[in-house]
Amino acid sequence: MLTLPSGGQSGFSEQDLQSDVSSFNSASVNQWWTQTQTIPNASNGLANFPFQSIILVVVVLAIIIAITAVVVATRRKTKLQQPGLTKSNKS
Repeated sequence: MLTLPSGGQSGFSEQDLQSDVSSFNSASVNQWWTQTQTIPNASNGLANFPFQSIILVVVVLAIIIAITAVVVATRRKTKLQQPGLTKSNKS
């Protein structure tokens, strides 16, 4: 964390910036970006869980879209085939 004293209108002087200098130990930093993640063994089925859940969501969404398309198409077809609804009969 870097802390700075409150600066004046002209900014910070070198003395202001050097007043709270402290040492930094790089060994104490948690280098999370260099650590390798452990992946569970595929034989227990846990490694495939995220992939399987994504496939399940995609399949469910495809089914919902297909059902919606069939219902919309059926409603449009029914409206077009109703007898007595021609352009000349409408008020």
